[in-house]
Amino acid sequence: MAGKFNFALLLMTVLMLLVSGCELPEVENPNNPDSGDVFSRSQNVRTRTDSLLNSWFMTVHAFEGMALPLLTAADAGTSPNGYGYPYSKEPRIEYNNHPSFSFALHN
Repeated sequence: MAGKFNFALLLMTVLMLLVSGCELPEVENPNNPDSGDVFSRSQNVRTRTDSLLNSWFMTVHAFEGMALPLLTAADAGTSPNGYGYPYSKEPRIEYNNHPSFSFALHN
């Protein structure tokens, strides 16, 4: 008898959660500025520009970034490892833009 009661209680709890959990909450965000409000002050524009430039710089100049391969491709420097080899080989090979490209050495 207790097993049937526990099963019924569990079933009712799951059904109540399914029914009540599918509603989207309606929460008003009082701090929801539009782009005009955000960029109306020069300090906000400067902060956003600083963060964009910092993100770009850190992405490009990271070890896996494009700084060394582009330096090698422009013949402005050399790369002692395999990261720049595909870009310094002459005649130039087509750039592999596939996300899984691992900078493997080309023959």
